Amino acid sequence: MFPSPPVRDETLPITVPPFLPQIPSIGPQYTLVLDLDETLIHYYETETEGHILVRPGCETMLKALSQHYEIVVFTAAM
Repeated sequence: MFPSPPVRDETLPITVPPFLPQIPSIGPQYTLVLDLDETLIHYYETETEGHILVRPGCETMLKALSQHYEIVVFTAAM
């Protein structure tokens, strides 16, 4: 059902489907996938330290949407 990639990077962990745990629900369950970096937060560095800025209204938005969606937050940032 889920074919393995032909070439595997040995530095990455092995992930076996399903990738997310099943959530018990009544009726259809929708998943909202959000990118963390540059969507929900912004990270920048000065000469001496790093700073994280959270998008205004982010927490309120996530709380409201969590009533209707399973929320998955990912990032490709290092």
